[in-house]
Amino acid sequence: EALAPRLSTPPVVPRPPPAPELPAGGDDLFGRLLGLLGPAPVEEDALIRDLGLPAALVTAALIDLELEARIRRHPGGRVSLAL
Repeated sequence: EALAPRLSTPPVVPRPPPAPELPAGGDDLFGRLLGLLGPAPVEEDALIRDLGLPAALVTAALIDLELEARIRRHPGGRVSLAL
């Protein structure tokens, strides 16, 4: 009888946070990122700081560019243009 109320209510499962969405003109973000990159690796944190955008947006854009093989990741959280 003491456990009956607990068993009758379903457990509360928190929802995951929404995935970051690129702002309107997301292609502009890709262009800005590619403009900041060159053949020498740059720290991802420096890119985030230079763009002045939320880290989640910049990271999502970097992942998209990486999947398109336009950038390359390096050890230490650095990225560069794929040659």
